[in-house]
Parts: sequence; C-alpha cells; structure tokens
Amino acid sequence: MKWEDLCNHCGDCCQMWGTKYVCPLYDLQNNRCRDYKNRFSKISDCVQVAPDNIDRLLAGGVLSNRCNYVRNLQGKDLLWDVEPKPRKAFASAPIQFKAHYYQVCGKE
Repeated sequence: MKWEDLCNHCGDCCQMWGTKYVCPLYDLQNNRCRDYKNRFSKISDCVQVAPDNIDRLLAGGVLSNRCNYVRNLQGKDLLWDVEPKPRKAFASAPIQFKAHYYQVCGKE
C-alpha cells in the first residue's frame, strides 16, 4: 500500500491551527481536499504528513490517534470508517481569523 493510500479522510490535518475551521480547499460534504494535487502551491501552510514528522504532528495536536498515518506507524489496525469531527467552513470564519490566515500565508 502506498503512503497516500493510508489516508482515511479524517480531516485532522486540514483543521486550521487547532480551531473548528478547515482549510479553504477542504470540502466538508465529501471530506476531501478540492485540489489535493496542487494543495501545497495553493495553501502555503498546508500540512504535509510524512513518516518523519508524524510524532511532531501528533504531539502538536495536528493529528490524532484516529489518523491512519499515525496508526500505521504505531503498528495499530487501520480505521476506514472514521466520522469527521464537526468543523466549520473557512468561509464562515470571522474576518479577523481570515485576515490572520491571509497574512500568515502571504496572500492578499
């Protein structure tokens, strides 16, 4: 199984800075990135999950124990029917949150 095939679309890595809001590319209806192939060029702070940063992402609260990348590296059974946590679309975020996001990402 390829690394990217482990994703169970829990959305943990798409949740922005520990808030209830998800990345602007995240599709809440389908629990998927709208432009997965180009996500790093469109979202400068998109989280890249890799074997060498799993521990840091888990410790920082970006990922949880329900993430298959985490579970795989811990030798646990993989979960495929994961219900995403309740999240809100980026579009519904307060203007201050959006302004901070755009400042961090270097967008106008």
